[in-house]
Amino acid sequence: MTKFRTSLIIFGILILCVAASLVTFLSLSATGFIAAEPINISLKVSDVTAVYDANPHTAYDFRLSEGELLNKHKVEVISYFGAQTNVGESQSTMSVRILDKNKRDVTAEYGIKIVPGVIRVVKRDITVVQENITAEYSGKPIINDKFTVSGSVNLCLGHRFAPNPEDKGVTAPTPVSEPVTGEYSPHVYDSAGNNVTDNYNIEYVAGTTAVTKRALTVAPVSVERMYNGKPLAPQDFVISSGSLADGHEITGIIWSFEDSSVRSITNVGELRVRVAGIRIKDLNADDYYTVTSTTGTLTVTPRMLTVEGVSGKYEYDGNAHFTADNLAESVSGTADGDNVYVTYSEMITNAGTAANPFSVTVLDSENNEKTQNYIINAIAGTLTVTPKTIQFDCPDKANDYTGNEYKIEVRLNELNPEDYEVVAPVIKNAGEYTYTVRLTDTENAANFRLKVTAGKVTVNKIDLPAYTVSEIHKVYDGSPASVAGSDFTFTDKELSLYVESAMLDYCVNAGTHENVKITGVILRDGRTGENVTANYNLPDFTAKVIIQKRKIVVGVSPITLQFGSSAWEDWEPDIILSLLRIVSGSLVDGDVIENNGNISLDIDEYSTVTGFTVTNADNYDFVTTATGVVTYIRNTQTA
Repeated sequence: MTKFRTSLIIFGILILCVAASLVTFLSLSATGFIAAEPINISLKVSDVTAVYDANPHTAYDFRLSEGELLNKHKVEVISYFGAQTNVGESQSTMSVRILDKNKRDVTAEYGIKIVPGVIRVVKRDITVVQENITAEYSGKPIINDKFTVSGSVNLCLGHRFAPNPEDKGVTAPTPVSEPVTGEYSPHVYDSAGNNVTDNYNIEYVAGTTAVTKRALTVAPVSVERMYNGKPLAPQDFVISSGSLADGHEITGIIWSFEDSSVRSITNVGELRVRVAGIRIKDLNADDYYTVTSTTGTLTVTPRMLTVEGVSGKYEYDGNAHFTADNLAESVSGTADGDNVYVTYSEMITNAGTAANPFSVTVLDSENNEKTQNYIINAIAGTLTVTPKTIQFDCPDKANDYTGNEYKIEVRLNELNPEDYEVVAPVIKNAGEYTYTVRLTDTENAANFRLKVTAGKVTVNKIDLPAYTVSEIHKVYDGSPASVAGSDFTFTDKELSLYVESAMLDYCVNAGTHENVKITGVILRDGRTGENVTANYNLPDFTAKVIIQKRKIVVGVSPITLQFGSSAWEDWEPDIILSLLRIVSGSLVDGDVIENNGNISLDIDEYSTVTGFTVTNADNYDFVTTATGVVTYIRNTQTA
């Protein structure tokens, strides 16, 4: 039974496979994927006709000329072959493939015939207009290469015109009214230099060519010379604009002078000259050149004459100093026979330097004025008056301190008081000072040079005037005694002197301390508040210091005892010490009441404690008061 069931399943699967294969076959047959023979079709490449534009032209379309495509098949062009750039024609073909609606390639199902097309390029019609040109004679042929295109159709991109090789041009100057008409249309070249004229159909409108005389500007070369008594004539020329044609040579110049009565210049001055014409070897220059000229000059310049004046140097003496006429350090540049005369015009009195100017006159041997023929370089000397030197040694000075500023007075006999001044610091307090003397900014002081040896000023200290220091009283408080400025008194009140501050040697404990040393005394002037300590010889300051003992009243706290309690005579010293209290006064910080080893308590109607002491006890006066009242209470405890 199992084998039979398995056989049925296998048989069913086979039937399904056969059915699926049949469906697939029918479907492919319907779409053309399965055919018994290729389907023949013809594809015709479209013809192309274009006007020459220097670009290659190719086919870009086709048509189905024979046969039919299956349902929803279409032809896809892979590539067109063949191109035509220049005027002419050529064939064009293509390669294709056929796709079904799912864009699957079914080309194999077709027999495809490609019918070539024709690509035809025709000439480009242009109208070329040659311009009318005018050129200057150069001795070489002038070819008119000025071409433009008229109308809407132009040359192809990158193409250019060039003159026709048959055009020989125009060489000789022509009358302006009779220009030569152009005969030959231009050629056309592409950017690679290829002659592409045959691709154009050129309609040519000729222009004219006129050759004018050559413009030439010939300028005299200006000549400049120092006056020497000889005539100066034009010597050379230069072509300042334009040029000669090849093979031409100037053989002569026709000169024109501003003053037609002269041909040269001798005296200092200027003569203007121009070129009126030129001569060309073996030719009539006027047939080929139009000559113009700029103006040149013939110049005779003055002669350079250098005269160096003398200088003078003097020490200031209050007198005026000057130079005698016709004295010179050196003279150079005079022409033969000329003489130089010098006149000075300056003098100097005060210290300083001034120029020593002069005027120059040149006369020939017959006393004729020749100065105008010279440029005079007058090198002035100098007049110098040097300051007079004065040596001054500043005297040393000394003075005792007075509390006032010390003024220094000196006298220089050769100078006025306003011509100099003392240079010194403020001299007031005790010490050594240096001073000197300098010239002031006055006109007369400038006539002197002061050499100074500095002087010394000494301000001496003085003894401190009579004074007293008050006794210093205080009660012991654990801190050192101090002295105040008010503890000092000076007998001489006119000094207006006071002590600002001072320091007392360490003195703390109670007692009378004789001759306690005082240090660090600072003295001040009562008028100005200035510290004047350094101006006095200070003595050894001392003071009497009396420190009184500190009074303390010590009592006992109230005590309550029970009848039958332990004997108070057996109390520990610490318990007894704890009963003490300060009744009046106070202990200095750090001082405390303590047991000296013999402390005891006497209990009666008024209790007292003996045998205690205090830290720094020598600085205290103790008064023990019996203020500790003893109270007895009945013992209520029963046996």
